[in-house]
Amino acid sequence: MPAQSLPLQSLSLTPTALQAAPILAAAVDPKVPVEAAAAGGEKLTALLQGPDPLSRVKLAEVVPGVLHMQFPSQRLMATTFVRFQEHYESPKYRGKVFTRAEFDAWYSSQDRPGGVSYYKYWDGFNIPSRVLKRFQRGDFDPLDPKEQALLRRLSASGDRFYVIATSGRDVNRRVLRHEVAHGLWYTRPDYRRRAQALLRSVNLKPVLKMLERLKYHPGVWLDEAHAWLGDEARDIRSEGVNPKPYAAVRKRLLALQKEYASGLF
Repeated sequence: MPAQSLPLQSLSLTPTALQAAPILAAAVDPKVPVEAAAAGGEKLTALLQGPDPLSRVKLAEVVPGVLHMQFPSQRLMATTFVRFQEHYESPKYRGKVFTRAEFDAWYSSQDRPGGVSYYKYWDGFNIPSRVLKRFQRGDFDPLDPKEQALLRRLSASGDRFYVIATSGRDVNRRVLRHEVAHGLWYTRPDYRRRAQALLRSVNLKPVLKMLERLKYHPGVWLDEAHAWLGDEARDIRSEGVNPKPYAAVRKRLLALQKEYASGLF
């Protein structure tokens, strides 16, 4: 019987199923004898999971404690990160458990940027490692294959780190800098204190209104403000914020980021 004709999605990894793993593995691939399949549930688990959907994603520690994932496409990146990211910073779903369908329905009902596909709009993603814990313990089950693969890739990274993601054949340095800024904010309290002092020197109201419109949770507004203000002037201008009052603080934020991410920018 061809492997693809076995309804693998109907199998569950119960103790009984694990005991039967050698027989099931042989059924999946008739070329594998029962004796060779007798290694146990690990092989069955691998067969059920199938190929790694993130096999082409590169992972590197770009500054201490900040892990960078470079995806081959924006859509793969966005569909992988959506629930992790919005569990962290959505004004509706922060700290909550939800499905992709629930999030998509809510997001599409919102004003700007709800009219733009979530999976085309965002150039980068960023989450602290603590966000992963509820996914790891099963609160978000069933996980899709990309979510499972992300957790596997990060499983040996320790207890406290920050994950950032960008996409494309080549790394977009502008997007990388923005995401690394988030990583520094989380991993380096001294950096965060100095960045907060710079934010206090300007009127943030227009920037905070922009972040509210872009559907960020208030809990991440200061972090996002510092990252956005370090971006090119055209980025906040495109979102309706006049960049001129922030020109001086932008230079100081960029200098601060270069100090803490020496050699990266």
